[in-house]
Amino acid sequence: MELDDLDLILLKELETDARQGYDSIGAKMGISKTTVHRRLQRLLDGRIITFATISDPFCLGYEVFCLVGIKVPAGKSRDVADQLAPYPAIKYIQLTTGRYDVMAWVLVRDIKELMQLLPEALGKLTSVIDIETVFFLNVVKNSWRYFTRETGTPNKRAKRDAL
Repeated sequence: MELDDLDLILLKELETDARQGYDSIGAKMGISKTTVHRRLQRLLDGRIITFATISDPFCLGYEVFCLVGIKVPAGKSRDVADQLAPYPAIKYIQLTTGRYDVMAWVLVRDIKELMQLLPEALGKLTSVIDIETVFFLNVVKNSWRYFTRETGTPNKRAKRDAL
């Protein structure tokens, strides 16, 4: 789906406060609430955006947040990621370049739960060369915002022209 400047402004406005009503967003953007609704629905239907509640896991009783780096033979990254995906404690899986081919973000309530998960999930993996677990001691920043005051609203055409 191609996004125009109005879509990008709408996305920036939603990142600022997604709880705003269509009237409020429309007034800020200079468009009708019907246009806001129609554009928002198009972005939702096109799976460009989704609405979610992001909770602080530490306030919910999770005490262990770690990153597991996994080195695998060439061509096996996707297989390993697919084997890890069913585990609820593994919140995010990325295929990467560099030292590790797969990175898995793990969130568990305590070390005991982690000690149960690691052998169960990682012990079943095939074709693993190396695994390293890195514990997060403190989360300094946790942002899901893509638009900032410094960068303004991304203009895809300007980016393409710059390339």
